[in-house]
Amino acid sequence: MADPTAVKRALARLAAPHEADRTVVERADAARRDLERAATFVERVGLPRLRRAVDRLDGAERGIARGRDDERGRDAEVGRAALAAFERYRAVARGERGRERERERDHFRSARATDLGPDSKRVNR
Repeated sequence: MADPTAVKRALARLAAPHEADRTVVERADAARRDLERAATFVERVGLPRLRRAVDRLDGAERGIARGRDDERGRDAEVGRAALAAFERYRAVARGERGRERERERDHFRSARATDLGPDSKRVNR
């Protein structure tokens, strides 16, 4: 049988805050602040404007000799990544990503229904 004092100490250590907990909270707070900035960007600037900017940067990069304007290519790449992140945020906010992951984890798959009720086994004799 376990020593009650040792069990109490172990439970107290588990319940006490750890440095990792502080790190998780700090990361959540930073993400929250970034999310607020992201929401402000979408409200004030908008994703259509971001798409147009990325398209123009892509087009300019293709039309200009390499090496002379690699910065536009990097800007287009950063813009595409930002656009993908905003679209992912929207999907998660609508609940789409959660349902996809749930379906991926679910080992049951829908198939053709086979009626195994008593009427399906009836044979005319």
